[in-house]
Amino acid sequence: MDKIKNLFASYFKQRSIPFYIGVGAALLSIIAGIVYIGVLSGLDAKFLSGTVIALPIVGGILYLIGSLFRQTRWGAILMTTLDFISLIVFALTVYEYPLEQVMVISNVMDIPFMKGIIFVAVLLLLTTILSNVVCYLPLGKKKEVAAKEKGE
Repeated sequence: MDKIKNLFASYFKQRSIPFYIGVGAALLSIIAGIVYIGVLSGLDAKFLSGTVIALPIVGGILYLIGSLFRQTRWGAILMTTLDFISLIVFALTVYEYPLEQVMVISNVMDIPFMKGIIFVAVLLLLTTILSNVVCYLPLGKKKEVAAKEKGE
């Protein structure tokens, strides 16, 4: 049991801050897919897409799996790509809903589900930007810092 505990402790000690930003982006990506289901499930089926649900969740999981196999950079690239595709699909599937509702309701914020649509759009945009930033950050600790922590 101590061997497993030491393995996990050394694994997380070897990681840099950008890695943890990536983990946060992955968790936020998974949350974005779940929030999409919860917030917009009352919309008509033609304004919903299973792609928007699945892609952020898959992207977040792929980043986490990739980081376990030391392929963090590729996981971040896949997460960025899938988050961006889900953002585009979200915009293409939902844009007609506010346009149809504006014909009946004059104030845009009085449209049912409008706050949820804006929230999901901002969340998807945030996960896309954050996962893209992780692609360009150095994901491993520098050797000087690692040697300093060991006391050399």
